[in-house]
Amino acid sequence: MIQRTFQHIPGVGPWREKDLWARGIRTWDDFPLEGAPTCISKKVDLLARTRIEQARDALQRKDLRFLAELIPGREHWRLYNQFAEECALKRMVQSPRPQPWSACSTGQAFMSSCAVEI
Repeated sequence: MIQRTFQHIPGVGPWREKDLWARGIRTWDDFPLEGAPTCISKKVDLLARTRIEQARDALQRKDLRFLAELIPGREHWRLYNQFAEECALKRMVQSPRPQPWSACSTGQAFMSSCAVEI
């Protein structure tokens, strides 16, 4: 789910993201490579490729904190599938008492706006 968002790119909000999806750019892998026709604008495309690469790298390293800072808070739900199990396990090991998701040590910003709790 996280690889379907482009809202970590400055200038890309929900409407522009939907436009990208409608044009067949549904995941980070679909974003045109350098040298391809302009997708958003020359300036934004260059920044987009940088941000996509940063996000890919953070995802590979499982750097929840970086991803949570990169992506707008309203989109943090997209991180759930990638990090829920790890976060829940860490929380269970660290504290025997139930706490909200935001207490997860791997990224305080993660799930702060979500009502999910174990």
